[in-house]
Order: sequence, then C-alpha cells, then structure tokens
Amino acid sequence: MGFPPKRLSASSGFFGAAAALALACGACTGNIEAPDDPNGAQVGPVAGTGGTPTSSGTAGSVSADFAPAGARLRRLTRSQYASSVKRLLGEGVTLPGDLEEDPAIAGYLSVAASTLGVSERRVEQLESAALALSQQAVASSPARQKLVPCAVGAAVDAPCLEHFVTTFGRRALRRPLTQVERDRYLVLAKQVGASDPWLGVQAVVLAVLQSPLFLYRREFGAVVAGDSQGRVLDGYELASRLSFFLEDTSPDDALLESAAAGKLDTDDGLKVEAERLLALPAARTSLKGFAAETLHLANLAALPQIAGFFPLLTSTLGESMRSEALLSFENVAFEGEHDFRDLLDTRQTYVNGELARLYGLSGVPDGAAFLQVTLPDDGRRLGLLGQAAFLAGSSHASSASATRRGQFIREALLCQAIPPPPPTVSTTLPDDSVETGHRTARQKLELHRRDATCAACHAQMDPIGLGLENFDALGSWRDDDGGLAIDASSELDSTPFKSLKELAHLLRERPEVTACVTRNVFRFALGHQETPGEAPYLADLTASFEANGHRFRALLLALTTHPAFRRAGEPE
Repeated sequence: MGFPPKRLSASSGFFGAAAALALACGACTGNIEAPDDPNGAQVGPVAGTGGTPTSSGTAGSVSADFAPAGARLRRLTRSQYASSVKRLLGEGVTLPGDLEEDPAIAGYLSVAASTLGVSERRVEQLESAALALSQQAVASSPARQKLVPCAVGAAVDAPCLEHFVTTFGRRALRRPLTQVERDRYLVLAKQVGASDPWLGVQAVVLAVLQSPLFLYRREFGAVVAGDSQGRVLDGYELASRLSFFLEDTSPDDALLESAAAGKLDTDDGLKVEAERLLALPAARTSLKGFAAETLHLANLAALPQIAGFFPLLTSTLGESMRSEALLSFENVAFEGEHDFRDLLDTRQTYVNGELARLYGLSGVPDGAAFLQVTLPDDGRRLGLLGQAAFLAGSSHASSASATRRGQFIREALLCQAIPPPPPTVSTTLPDDSVETGHRTARQKLELHRRDATCAACHAQMDPIGLGLENFDALGSWRDDDGGLAIDASSELDSTPFKSLKELAHLLRERPEVTACVTRNVFRFALGHQETPGEAPYLADLTASFEANGHRFRALLLALTTHPAFRRAGEPE
C-alpha cells in the first residue's frame, strides 16, 4: 500500500515551521496498524462524538462467511485533493495545474490510490501547492472573512484563533483534532503570527494542507467486543467513506455534524445522509467519474484516428463523444426510474452538430449544444455500443478493431479478464499485398487465429467485435470494407446474433452484466479489488440490484447502507 511521505520539505522561515508541524501532527510512524498522534494517543474514535457503534446491532450484521479486505491508507486522488481544497478555502481559489496524473489499477483511480505510494515529484508539487493555496487563503479581506469569520479586520484574538483551529482542523482532517494537535496548531499560529496574526493563520493552513492526515484517508475502524466480522468504522470514518464515494470530496459540515451526533452509527441514519448526498449536484459529477473510468473515456481526449482517413474528424469530436456517453449515463442513472441495463439498448441519446453529422442524423443544428434525440426504431445504431465513444475509443488510428471492441465488452461489461498476449507473439494483422489484394478484418483475423498461441484469447474477443464491423474506426456506418461486403453475423458464447440490436439484447439478459456493474461500483467506492471473503457482500448487492429493477440509485443506496460498508479488515 502507499505510505505517507516521511518527509515533506518546505521553504525556510515560518513555512518550514509549518511543514515541521504537519509532520509532528500526523506523519507516518512506520507502523500502519496504529498511527499515533504526537502524544502517543491513538488517532481514532473520539469519546462521545460519533464513536464506534456498540455490538447492540445498530450497525447491522453480515453473513458469517463475510471477511472484509484489510484496511489501507488511501491517498487523495487529484480530483479529491482539488475538491477538498475548494471545500476548505472556497470555490474561488486557483488550484495547481501541474499535479501528476493519477494512474489506475483494475480500471479505477481509487484502487491505485490505496495501492501505490507518492512519488518525490508529487511530494514537491503538493508542497508548492500548499504554499500557494495558503497565500491565497489570506490574500484579501473576503478570503480572510470566509476562512476566519469571527475575525474583524486585522484582529484575530485568542478565542477567534482557537475557534478557527478547531473548526478548520475538523473539516480538513475529517474528524475532531486531538487536544495535542489542537495545542500544537495554536502554538504555531501564535509564534508565527506574533507580529501579524494573519501570518499565523496562513501557517496553520500551510501545515494542515501538508499533513498526511489531510492527504491520506484513514478508515481503519476499531475492534468491537464480540464481533468477529471485521473492524467497525466510527462515525467520522463513515462520513469520509460516504462523502468521497458519492461526492468525491471531504465531508461537508452537515455530514460531520451527523457523525458527531452518532447518527451514522445506525443504518437508518446512514441512509438519510446517503440520500441527501445523492440529491446534490456533486453526486452526479462524482458518479460520472465512475462512468468515465468504467467506459475508458479518458482515451477520447486525443483521438488517434488519422484525419486524412476520416474527413469528419475534428479537434473537438473526441470531447463530444465523451459528453454523449456521460449524458446518456446521467439520464439512465439519475432521471426517472430507468433500468440501468437500458444503457445497452436505449434509443435515446445526446448529440450536437458534429455528432449528428457522424451519425447521419438530420434536423440537429450546427454547434456545440447537445440535444436529446430518439434514434429511429429501424435504425442501425442504439445504446452504449452504438456510441462513437465506444466505437472510436476501441479502434486503431486507421481501422476499426474487432479485437479491441470484443475485449472491452468482455472486460468492462462482463468483468471477464483477458490475459495480455505473450511477449513473443506479434499482434499485427497481416498486411494486404498485390498478391492477396484487400482482405476484410474477418479474413485477416481468421489467419491470425491459426497461431495456436493467439487462438484461445482471440476466440473470446474477435467474434463479438466482428459483429460491429459495419462501424468504422470513427463510429460512422459503412456497408463495405474497401469495396468488400461486410459480414456482421457473429456469436456471443455460441449464441448467434446478426446486428448490434441483437447483441445489445443478448448482453442485457446476461446475469454477468448485472454482477459486473455491482463489482465495478464496489471497486470504485471502496478502493480495492474484491477479495474471496467479500463474495457474500457482492452477492447481496447483486441480488438487491436485481430485486430493485436494476435501478442504479438503488444499487448505490444498497451499497452504502449494507452492514459491510461500515467494516474493514485488519490494517495491512
């Protein structure tokens, strides 16, 4: 897993003191099982303020076969860092633009965030960002008033300073400060702010933004007497887990207050907060992030297709494709009572002028504005697999790829792993030549599969993708491939289909698709790949998803209110 950096260097002067305090108030001790505060007290539940639920049943129970994965520290992703800073300092702050991009593991940034450490370069970037942000926080009277509302002009008296440290610290660290932490931040503020109290405030902001307790999420829970099914998270840890899942940011004040009042210790209280968050705009943004990662939409930022081959290609077409996919997801996930599987075969989609030209649709004005349209019932295009985001995103620079399209369906929709090709095997299809003339993708792939080392995996992918050969590498419809008729008849695991519509209906009825949606949401929410001990949890969620008509919102609520959501295994 990724440990916090043992050292966060900082500029000289009071900024160096602030960085030193950040380390003193939460640096990695080298013992992840029991991270300590500066006075040796365990950082965890605070007595009487949203502490660990008792064994009275308020937290619910799980299957005897359930065993949660080991708890890990989870660093904030780039988007979580940005949104958390804005929640602390205001929407108007200018965020650093040079933070390293987050990698993905098992398809999700959140899984990598609990697995990989922080590079030295990112440590330096976070230090520079903290300095710039702390300067912005006190740069103007409006910014100061927002940060320290009890201050009047230049006056930040002792009670006001204590109030700021207590409230800002709770919001930033997502739990109340320990007495030791509170006292140390106050000492820093008073020492640095001896001549100007706002320099003391800035020093606290700088220290907090560099603290591993801000940069990392600690959701370890505690052992409950008589409970052998994992550690139970306290109210503040649940608030953090819930907020980062549904909003991709730190808990708001209302959620922290619910934690303090013990409301999150009951399943009903947790459900109330989950429903509140799901009604906020941030939930749509966060869960569209889930869709973007699941559907590999980041690949559309720079389409590889060659302009000379595709006259309709523009510099903005990739972003239009991405928008169509996300708008379609948002409609099915949040509007009305859709069956989530409608994504596969819906005739409703969203297009702007350039997508309408690509799809051959009339009546859509030129321009960037998106309109919801209904594709014709007898049309060739429908659902997710008829969208250019999938078709172009799973193609080569000059040609469609049946293999990539089939692989996407296996991995992203059915959660079936396809191993990478052996390093000694060429993945390049045979070229056309004067002797052979032009050959269709089906003909070339048939030759490729004659290699026994390629046959097994390609047999899983190619037949699915060959059923989509009527769509070129940009997603436009075509009747032939270089003058040769396209045969798009194919099969999915021995079940034949003759069109995209038939393939979409086959996938819709596959139980693996339902289970795969559940598994993907689980990984996105909890930041790790499922373990064998969590199989009962996933089975419960899948059954609940089916029983609730495959409604996405119902799946989210089932996940967040399931007893297993509030548990963690022993720290790894």
